[in-house]
Amino acid sequence: MKTITGYKWLKKGLKSGSDENCIWKVGEWKKYSEPIELCTKGFHASRTPLQSLSFICGDKWFTVKAKGEIADEKDKFVCSEMRLIREIPIVKVLVEFAILCAKR
Repeated sequence: MKTITGYKWLKKGLKSGSDENCIWKVGEWKKYSEPIELCTKGFHASRTPLQSLSFICGDKWFTVKAKGEIADEKDKFVCSEMRLIREIPIVKVLVEFAILCAKR
């Protein structure tokens, strides 16, 4: 089964932005049992860190692995199975990004 890497934002308590009942744990696979649909049903993330900045809906940023049924759009995807890999240190990454932007 093919897996892809993505980037996802979560709220305090590791809750999904659109579904307050979904609480995540690092390393634990979540499975969505209904048919997936972009923007409404399934687990959503972005393929790149830059794309994920358009979907900030929390204060925790993670790399994720996704598998199962996957549907892509230009700046995000939805899947039937996902797990958190690791938290990304937001302040460190965004400060470095801001410095690079200022240098340009």
